[in-house]
Amino acid sequence: MVDGDSKSVDQLVSELIATGTMSEETVAELNGYLAASQAGTLDPDDLAYLRAFYARIMDAPVEDVVADEAPQDMRAEFAAMLERAEKAEAEVARLTALLAEKA
Repeated sequence: MVDGDSKSVDQLVSELIATGTMSEETVAELNGYLAASQAGTLDPDDLAYLRAFYARIMDAPVEDVVADEAPQDMRAEFAAMLERAEKAEAEVARLTALLAEKA
């Protein structure tokens, strides 16, 4: 397990900022993760990203980041989005034909 897996968000953020290599934007983003964690609203995907980022910056093997915190399989969501897009295209075609008839 990567050291970052057992550390709190506060520890991860503190250690990343302490490297002195973070841009102002990155520090602001890290502090945003910290604030969300303290409020109990940190998204699991953001936590997984933070841990992977920590692993990369601290030269820990990225593949050791906790796998069950990775984003979920997106195939079902993609299929639903594709279905909605196809329905929208069909509706556009129907409306275009309707407009052409009235012209």
